[in-house]
Amino acid sequence: MGSLMKRALVLLIGLILNVLLLENLFLWTPALKALVATSKVVEIDYDFAWTLVPGRVHVAGYTMSVDDRAVQMQIDAAEGVVDFDLLAFSRKEVHITRARGRGYHYRMRFVLSEEEAKAPWVELVPPIKNIPFPPLWRHPERVKRPIDKLWTVKVEDLDLELEELWVGPGRLDGQIHLQGGFELHPRQSLTLQPTRIEV
Repeated sequence: MGSLMKRALVLLIGLILNVLLLENLFLWTPALKALVATSKVVEIDYDFAWTLVPGRVHVAGYTMSVDDRAVQMQIDAAEGVVDFDLLAFSRKEVHITRARGRGYHYRMRFVLSEEEAKAPWVELVPPIKNIPFPPLWRHPERVKRPIDKLWTVKVEDLDLELEELWVGPGRLDGQIHLQGGFELHPRQSLTLQPTRIEV
């Protein structure tokens, strides 16, 4: 029995090390960025990312932009640590169970009609990297995907230090502490968990 237990332990350690190796190769090569880019909606980039525990990713110099039919968004971070539920990916769900970080900049604006974009207040909404201004939908060639083909995003235990929070024409700068979470079902619902913002 002792020999069997040792073999099982060796196999388990080998499995964990292989998972870590695959995760880090996925992060260190262009594979992850290319996979995300296939969505045509989200683009990500980062200076460096690594993992020492399956599902926990450390990232530095991170940026993400979203060009959707409803919103355009940009998130930049100096550094962060994010825990993922790896099994959730098989359910078409991005489930972040814990997120910590500093040096975050969050910018979001709603996509407008050409008439709405003429309003004076539109000049106050944030610029978004690689997305033209004003915030119009410029991709009629993109087919609207069925709801059951869209991924759910669930974020829990969010605790971040922000330097900028810019949503529409409203902007906060300085040291901002954000705690909370949310669950997004695209084109269906957005549920906010209890959220706290300290300025």
